[in-house]
Amino acid sequence: MGYYPLFLELSDTPCLVVGGGAVACRKIKGLLSAGACVTVVSASFSAKIDELHDNKSLRLIKRGFKAGDLRGASLVIAASSDRGVNEEVRKAARAGNVPVNVVDDPVGSAFIVPSVTRRGGLTIAVSTAGRCPALSRRTRLEIEKTIGPEYGPFLEIMAAVREKLLKSGVKGDKKDRIINELLDSALLGFVRAEVVEGVEKVLHDTAAETLTGLGLDRNRIFSSQRGDGC
Repeated sequence: MGYYPLFLELSDTPCLVVGGGAVACRKIKGLLSAGACVTVVSASFSAKIDELHDNKSLRLIKRGFKAGDLRGASLVIAASSDRGVNEEVRKAARAGNVPVNVVDDPVGSAFIVPSVTRRGGLTIAVSTAGRCPALSRRTRLEIEKTIGPEYGPFLEIMAAVREKLLKSGVKGDKKDRIINELLDSALLGFVRAEVVEGVEKVLHDTAAETLTGLGLDRNRIFSSQRGDGC
């Protein structure tokens, strides 16, 4: 059977990671980037995890795992290098009805974590149902060659366009036509080159009566294009 793809809202949500190595570090960073409040339990921590300790949304507990660590957690990731510990976490999570991911064990997991590319508000997730994570990563890297950092600000502009159209009472076929025209236009190229004047011209030429004066903030919009990625 395949997995049901799902994006979770984790802002301020308590999550537990068990493990202190490189794999655990990747899982921690992923949860923190989603706004989760992360507790990490491990007898030892890598230097990279220690470097994250200043994050107010992260709590490190330096000891072995206890079943009580699951109390209040909305999800748990078992990322220990000790399979026995991971199995202990899995059993405790299942007993407590807490969704659990066990690294390198999709059969024992209630959910799996895909390979992710982020471009501002655009998130692209790739999964092989845990059967070949290396293929997920390779596919993600291929996608990143086409979907560059310009898609972050491009999304911001398109979202502003959609909101303006809805507030202006433009609905149905006309709204869809305007949005599709912009998607097929030179707009993305102007965004990639950070040419605000070109962006504004495309918007004006496509639907001047509703899209003039969107109030594009160059610094806010294009800041997501610099240094974006996963």
